[in-house]
Amino acid sequence: MKFWIIYFAWFILSSNLWATQLDSTNPPSADELASYASQQEMKFIESQLANLENLSEIEKQQLRRLIIDIKIRESKNIAENEQRLKQVQSEIKQQQWIASTFQTKPENIIKTRQLTEEVDRAQQAPIFKVTHLNHTLEINLNEPKAIDIPIAINWGATIIFVDRFGSPFPIQSIGDFTGNKFTLNSTEIIEQNNVLTVINNISYTKGNASIFLAGQNLPLMLTFTSNQEVNTSRLIIRVQQISPLTQQESIKPVSAEGVNRTLYQIADYQIPADAKSLYLSHNIGNAWLKDGFILLRTPYLLLSPYTPEALESHTNGIENVYRLPFYSQMLLNINSKKVMVSVSKEPMQQININQSTEGVKHG
Repeated sequence: MKFWIIYFAWFILSSNLWATQLDSTNPPSADELASYASQQEMKFIESQLANLENLSEIEKQQLRRLIIDIKIRESKNIAENEQRLKQVQSEIKQQQWIASTFQTKPENIIKTRQLTEEVDRAQQAPIFKVTHLNHTLEINLNEPKAIDIPIAINWGATIIFVDRFGSPFPIQSIGDFTGNKFTLNSTEIIEQNNVLTVINNISYTKGNASIFLAGQNLPLMLTFTSNQEVNTSRLIIRVQQISPLTQQESIKPVSAEGVNRTLYQIADYQIPADAKSLYLSHNIGNAWLKDGFILLRTPYLLLSPYTPEALESHTNGIENVYRLPFYSQMLLNINSKKVMVSVSKEPMQQININQSTEGVKHG
């Protein structure tokens, strides 16, 4: 069978192809061709012959080159033959692609590319709109209640542990019981080692972990729930126990339990929706007006007016948070100097505290 296929192929192709390019080379005999052709090559030649009338000149030339290669194959092995066949097939496909591309109108090519991109975008687009949560939870380790943390599929959660004064609460160890459902990481994120990241790997699943904080014997229990629509982008867990990083003498409030809960929100950069921004004459921090009271967040100490509602936070460096009745002026200790800062509900030009630390005169 091999003999007759190659003999027929050579008979068909030699009449119009051989003389055009290799007049000086003697055509191979059918016996020689049949001796050195692999089974895979025979199948390829047979498929081309079955569609001979529809072959382009390029495809006929490629087929002829393959038959000539069979002639000089005495010193070649089967592996090399198969590699050569793949190369010939690749060249044919490339030529076909070039021919079809140049025969197509440019506007049709653009439409095809646009459609392909739209299909890819639709396949990658989320089915549901994801709602991102950014909030604070107050937890007491003596109350054994698990915290449920929703995480959207292929999204991640960032969990920050602080004590009741806002100082970082280092993670001592983690009991990870999620398997491959979620990926937990707390190492080398920040120096204080009080940040845990959790990535959701599998759809519609649950997992849990136990977090042991530095100096504490009881774990904090976390439950992770995979879903489509809600993701805990940032969660600050404010533990009522005291972190070993907190210096007791630096805590300004006498009792953290007596502090207005709104101060915790301001310390954690979670501004109440009904709070309106206030304008300060100096760049000493941020201030808001809520229920007739000023909410002030600043790295500096407030000297006057006095307020018992104060909190020193370490969520983002050392910052002081105050709640006091609305006054048009406040006296602060800035770099060991007393500075009078004006407060207004209307925009005003702001003074850089590095340029002036002697206060502002108001008429």
